[in-house]
Amino acid sequence: MASPSGTPSSRFSPFPSPALPGIRAIPSWFSAFRFAPLWYPGGVMRLSKRAEYALRALAAMARRPAQTVSQIEELSASEGLPPKVLEQILLVLKKADLLHSKRGVGGGYHLTRPPGNISLGDILRAVDGPFLPIGENPAELGPGLRACFSDLTVLVNHHLDSLSLADVLARESGGSMHFDI
Repeated sequence: MASPSGTPSSRFSPFPSPALPGIRAIPSWFSAFRFAPLWYPGGVMRLSKRAEYALRALAAMARRPAQTVSQIEELSASEGLPPKVLEQILLVLKKADLLHSKRGVGGGYHLTRPPGNISLGDILRAVDGPFLPIGENPAELGPGLRACFSDLTVLVNHHLDSLSLADVLARESGGSMHFDI
């Protein structure tokens, strides 16, 4: 298979990849690919608002010291999120064991694990379910399209699972490292 520049890709193989069982190896040009909205005649393929709000809220919580309790009103104001919707989303994330809650005065939510141990895939699956671009039963598609979309599903899920909240924070700060001595 040729890369987008037309040169054969040495990393592309028709054999299953041990890293991603069931699909071909990832082409070498894939890691340099910049993800952008996918345009199609009906609009843009994008995340749901619930997923976006969940990611924004957990990223805000990850910016705080470990075990710091965040209140819904505080998160809502700092991130510009509707409080009633945010409350529903945080309950879903609590059921998915991504958040703990504390009742009473000074109560709120905090992350169950360090930001480096919570993947974007965990968050998106908790809020929206699994990433399935063509649904659960693509019977009307031919085997070639099913195989292509199966590869896409595995690649996207692998990418989302490889990114953590800590990665998001590192990208916000330009990837620089800070040490307190």
